Amino acid sequence: MSSIARIDYIGASWCKVCTTVKPGVEQLAKDFGIELNVLDADTLEGGDAVSKVPTLRIYKLGETEGVEIVTKHLEALKTVLMANAKVVISDDF
Repeated sequence: MSSIARIDYIGASWCKVCTTVKPGVEQLAKDFGIELNVLDADTLEGGDAVSKVPTLRIYKLGETEGVEIVTKHLEALKTVLMANAKVVISDDF
């Protein structure tokens, strides 16, 4: 069981990196049993807006403020998830 409650993935359809990274983010969220909200950067307003994509906001259980990371590297997200999970996903099969 992860201590992470939700990930907001913020990308854009015109962003090649976003379209490449999104399936991996979806798979990691599924692997860790974490809710994933996929948001379009072009439709966000005010305090929700971001300056770079893809942006990931990671919310821990019971918290309303998320940790924000901007990355195209799925390993960075996996490291954050593993640090906050009670299970370890191994690449060794």
